[in-house]
Amino acid sequence: MEKTKILYVDDDPIHICLVCGIMGDSKFEVVPAASAEEAISILKRDPELKIVISDWIMPEMNGLELVKYIKNIYPEIVCYMITSCLEVNRLFHYEKEGIIKKIFKKPVNRYQLLSEMEDASNVLLVK
Repeated sequence: MEKTKILYVDDDPIHICLVCGIMGDSKFEVVPAASAEEAISILKRDPELKIVISDWIMPEMNGLELVKYIKNIYPEIVCYMITSCLEVNRLFHYEKEGIIKKIFKKPVNRYQLLSEMEDASNVLLVK
């Protein structure tokens, strides 16, 4: 069975390892990116990526700017935000608009993340 690819964008290598570990024995393959610029480059090369999880607070281009860019170029991609920022309520507007599918708080709950990715991949398979 082919794994569903998920692009995970985070400037913190510890969180990249954490998410890769969570997804390790699942039906998902995590493609890591350490910056928004790297994520954009990966998306241009890999049309199989249909799910993106991005950290919010990153240098140069933050996660919200990245997600807005992605939705403009690739509207079919499902985007999630993950953050340890306490001001997460500033993102809820984008969740209500459908720009962000869901916001996860760090440290992410393993079961919540896997369940949400399962739901997203099932929706993408129907399309």
